[in-house]
Amino acid sequence: MLKVDKINKAFTVNGSEKNILNNITFTIEDGEFVCILGPSGSGKTTLLRCIGGFEALTNGNMLLDGQSIYAPGIDRIMVFQGFEQLFGWKTVEANVEYPLKINLIDKGNRQQLVGKYISMVGLENYKNYYPHQLSGGMKQRAAIARALALEPRILLMDEPFGNLDAQTRNSLQNELLKIWSDLKTTILFVTHDIEEAIILSDRIIMLSTSGELKNIIPNRLERPRKPGSIGFAELWDLLYNQLGH
Repeated sequence: MLKVDKINKAFTVNGSEKNILNNITFTIEDGEFVCILGPSGSGKTTLLRCIGGFEALTNGNMLLDGQSIYAPGIDRIMVFQGFEQLFGWKTVEANVEYPLKINLIDKGNRQQLVGKYISMVGLENYKNYYPHQLSGGMKQRAAIARALALEPRILLMDEPFGNLDAQTRNSLQNELLKIWSDLKTTILFVTHDIEEAIILSDRIIMLSTSGELKNIIPNRLERPRKPGSIGFAELWDLLYNQLGH
């Protein structure tokens, strides 16, 4: 479904060019849950932003269903790490409805989609709340509902649970897996947490500190997964060593 072919991304810093991504190639199949794992500064977020169409490539090409990616589109929706990605002056319901409205979805379908995805993330009793009245976990649930309401081909997630406490993060990981299982939406999920990558992914794309593709590791552990389950520690050790610690 998604083909990333020999892409490079460089930024100009203080008059000199700095390579962030170097000759990255991989494919993503329809319905896969793939994690991008790497140390800080390895280009994980930059790679996701390139796929989202927010950053232009320096070299290479990306294809979604055979069509080149040049700009953002509703077939690739991004969920960010920060809690403040919702509009503070809109309720949960209005936040989820907003992208549907600007994409000219008729009111009847908007209401149906908003209700469906607010319910899916467990916020039906909070639909009239404003972001400042929500916990961090609730804000991320609302952001996920807003992204899913457009029913994208790929959900791009940039460390969406990185700012949450451990208990809330584990809860949202489980909820995300249930949503993924129900919808079969393709998910590309950036993380620096080995445990999170193992719990969530079908495959793990590993980037090096120099922004190169270090490895792609299949994750064949039986779901649901948790530390202590069969094979978990062995895969954790493999990934830890691959990261170069």
